[in-house]
Amino acid sequence: MRILKRSALTLLAVITTLALVVGGYVLYMQHQYYRIPDHQKLTIGNNQAVTLTDR
Repeated sequence: MRILKRSALTLLAVITTLALVVGGYVLYMQHQYYRIPDHQKLTIGNNQAVTLTDR
């Protein structure tokens, strides 16, 4: 019974640690998320004058 109890506590600790790591990663990604607004006019730098053509 003692081995079963220790195994259950170890498994619970691993699952809890994994949940905290994944939850922390998700919170970090949500906090750092940035998106350029839609329909924003952008300037093109280094526009090439030559275009490729099929032969």
